[in-house]
Amino acid sequence: AEKGKKTAITVAMQQSFSQIIITRDADTVTKSKNWLKEIVFQFENADCDLLISLVLLSGNNSFSSAFQKYENFAVTFLGLSMAQNHLPIVCSGANLAYKKDIFAELNPYKNNLHIPSGDDMFLLKASHAKKHQIQANTSTNSIVYTPAEKSTQKALSQRLRWASKTGKIVNYQVLLSGLILLFGNIAGLIALVIPFFDSYYLPFCLFTLTIKFIIDFLLLFLSARMFNQKVNLTWYLPAFVLNLLYTPVIALVSFFVKPNWKGRPV
Repeated sequence: AEKGKKTAITVAMQQSFSQIIITRDADTVTKSKNWLKEIVFQFENADCDLLISLVLLSGNNSFSSAFQKYENFAVTFLGLSMAQNHLPIVCSGANLAYKKDIFAELNPYKNNLHIPSGDDMFLLKASHAKKHQIQANTSTNSIVYTPAEKSTQKALSQRLRWASKTGKIVNYQVLLSGLILLFGNIAGLIALVIPFFDSYYLPFCLFTLTIKFIIDFLLLFLSARMFNQKVNLTWYLPAFVLNLLYTPVIALVSFFVKPNWKGRPV
């Protein structure tokens, strides 16, 4: 049998007597003493089979840490917003809860134990396909924090791992969201480069970059406000420019590079 987190979860399910299963990563911390109460409250007061809760990044004031936090805010905000509109696209096993009966019914890892990661997303995909009740938990009391990667190499490897498993868990919501993000950044990158070759297009390119800059900033501002978080905007402008190249490169490289995860190739 394949070993790893999925196997560990499956074995734990066989040993558990609880009807609500909660998973959390070992490196996460909470600031509220009501984390567990908030999660249980959702199951007691709403029709809920799977609950997506907040996972935010902690770290220092370096550019790498800020860049990861900006990305985390945006992805988390979009993921929760989509889930609230019954179109869940992302969740994290670092702060996830679901009914044991649902897991037993779905058996979500039966065809993907050979893939080291993705325990959370395969469960989300299977649950959504069966039209189970998936809820988004926006309470700030239920937030868990996990450290941002300290090295650029580890951060890139982590993003490549996330991108590389997308093809295995893809549905139209994930695909559409990913394509909008990808082509938006490609358009921004083209608008950034073209004026260096032909100044005639400078006004249109500036207009395009300004619109994207405003949209990205509003997304960051609204997410920070929803999560009741302070955002250090010192690195926002260079992060905005880098992100135009970063997203297309990660998408492209993920087709050819197999990153390591816990010492194993994905």
